Amino acid sequence: IIPRRGTYELLPTRLVLDRGSIRLAGSFGRTLSLQSRIDGIDLTLLNAFAPGLGLGGRATGSIDFVQAGGAFPRLDASLAVRNFTRTTAASVSRPLDVNLVARLAPGVGTLRAVMRTRGTVVGRVQAAIQPLGSGSWTRRIAGAPLRGGIRYIGPADALFSLAGLADQSLAGPLGVAADFSGRVERPALQGIVRGRNLTYANATYGTRLTDLALQGRFTGERLQIDQLTANAGDGTVTGSGTVSLAAASGYPANFDLSLNNARLANSDALRVTATGNVRLLKAANQPPVLTGTVRLPATRYQIVRQGSAQVPELTGVRFKPPRGRPRVTGDTPPASAAASFGDVRLDLNIVAPDELFVSGMGLESEWRANLRVTGTSQDPRIAGTVDLVRGSLGFAGRS
Repeated sequence: IIPRRGTYELLPTRLVLDRGSIRLAGSFGRTLSLQSRIDGIDLTLLNAFAPGLGLGGRATGSIDFVQAGGAFPRLDASLAVRNFTRTTAASVSRPLDVNLVARLAPGVGTLRAVMRTRGTVVGRVQAAIQPLGSGSWTRRIAGAPLRGGIRYIGPADALFSLAGLADQSLAGPLGVAADFSGRVERPALQGIVRGRNLTYANATYGTRLTDLALQGRFTGERLQIDQLTANAGDGTVTGSGTVSLAAASGYPANFDLSLNNARLANSDALRVTATGNVRLLKAANQPPVLTGTVRLPATRYQIVRQGSAQVPELTGVRFKPPRGRPRVTGDTPPASAAASFGDVRLDLNIVAPDELFVSGMGLESEWRANLRVTGTSQDPRIAGTVDLVRGSLGFAGRS
């Protein structure tokens, strides 16, 4: 690395890793430039910098980047990824080969990608933008006119893995055909999405939806789900609704779900079968709200004792967060952004007329309950009545 009048120049350098290598050259100063050549890099390397990604595969290609101060940058990228996978607690996605070419410069931006599985082309993506106007380059990209399209007919797990949901999976054949226009921050799409014989699984709760069929269409900036049906244990789940794809509006949504004796959880600690109707409603730039009435005809909950050892929490410990003031242990965490789906407001009535079984630590019991759940999914508030039907408690060798 050689300093030259306020600029640091990186001479051609080769980094040899356990699998693959990277060749680098560039400079840092008033102008930032980087030229890189990637030779068979193992993508699992990225998991060390962002734990939980679960990436797999090998990448080969080049990435060149140049930016003078705050001016609009130039980017040229050409990558070939072989056997790309996402590993979660629930499954490993089917290996996918992806060839990608991207270019970004003042007034133009293009992206082309081809996806293959077992040598067969299953998807293509083409997109082009035209950054215009003034302001920061990121703002110019967000407001840039957009055109392009996507075609995909292949395994659903390959696309679903890109969502990054660590404990969930979706498998089966899926088809997507859509053309998009509008602007990057507010795209408009026209097309369809179809899926049948899909299987959804949630490893945390043991939820498993089989024979899942999905029919939807893109209309402007909305995805309209005309029909969603699935089997959940001995019951069924049906639904329909819309979700906006506009980031500027915070992805407003309106979705109705009907449960008919549906097995929603089937884990070692919790087994729940539910009947009722719920609605997820999200207004523009507002937190989502989940409302409805749910009856629990059969629920089993097992108390799991993690052990008597407890780790004390030190008070008064300060640390420096990425932004903002130092926090003290015990401070109230910042509220989630209104545009996200991370924290859902609740307004639910939960009725369990009987067969609410609670066991564990010597307790075998049946209860009935009539509850009102408010608050949020991160901080729920529960009010109502819980009555004991029958039960026994074993303690110190006596019942």
